[in-house]
Amino acid sequence: SYGGNSTSQMACTPPPGYVSNNIDCDDNDPDNFPGNTEVCDGQDNNCDGQIDEGLVTIWYADFDGDTYGDNNNSISACTQPAGYVSDNTDCDDNNVFNFPGNAEICDGQDNNCNGLADEGCSGVYYCNGDSLDVNSITQNSFHAMDYITSDAVINNGQNILFTSGNDIDLDMNFEVKPGAVFEVAIADCVVLSFRDESEDQFISMRNQLQNIDVEEWIQRGEKIQFEVLNNKNENIFSAEIPHDSFYQILEEKLNILDGGVYMLNLSTQRGDHNTSRIVLLK
Repeated sequence: SYGGNSTSQMACTPPPGYVSNNIDCDDNDPDNFPGNTEVCDGQDNNCDGQIDEGLVTIWYADFDGDTYGDNNNSISACTQPAGYVSDNTDCDDNNVFNFPGNAEICDGQDNNCNGLADEGCSGVYYCNGDSLDVNSITQNSFHAMDYITSDAVINNGQNILFTSGNDIDLDMNFEVKPGAVFEVAIADCVVLSFRDESEDQFISMRNQLQNIDVEEWIQRGEKIQFEVLNNKNENIFSAEIPHDSFYQILEEKLNILDGGVYMLNLSTQRGDHNTSRIVLLK
């Protein structure tokens, strides 16, 4: 009952297929006419000159899967695309350990996305390795058990800390640009490790897993798919294990890992999913 303005006839009475108005915005589609209800289909259903107005949401990429999105990577869609979330507050979408509200640890990174790194650590740092050769600045602080060597450039606006247990060597190419802050200290760092033969250490890990309520969340007799990621979001290993063997097999797997901070992802065949960060001190 709405006519287009591209074809018209003069007549005393309406010819078949003609009406007395010319306000249809799309006379080839009966779903698009003035006053119609707008639906999310990429068309101007109500002929107001806009497409999908009031129905489109901005979604933000969640590359690391921590449920917080990257404000600099977004798309508009009526329904949530895979890999996107409505949140845009992630400060580091390449690292699953850095997101708003996360616990801050001494690792040279902004784990809780408040613009600061390692705040509240009270000088207790996790070791990045026995010895480090720092050629480029990839984090705010570097902590070695033995020594650090470096030819990196500390740029304007950076606040960088080096600590080691014995020695720090800066070669002739090392440079601190004006406006940067560089600090060094001979100090011990704390080793993170799953390698501990005592049962008490593994009980500590079980206590950390209580926040995901494994016993309540998993149905008895069900198999659990789990994967362990390192702090670079790389898959270390994954396996599918029965409910009643969960802790035994998990203990065996974790005891062969090097020291570090890991993310444990659990899922079931029902599609349920839980994520927990595990931090164990030797």
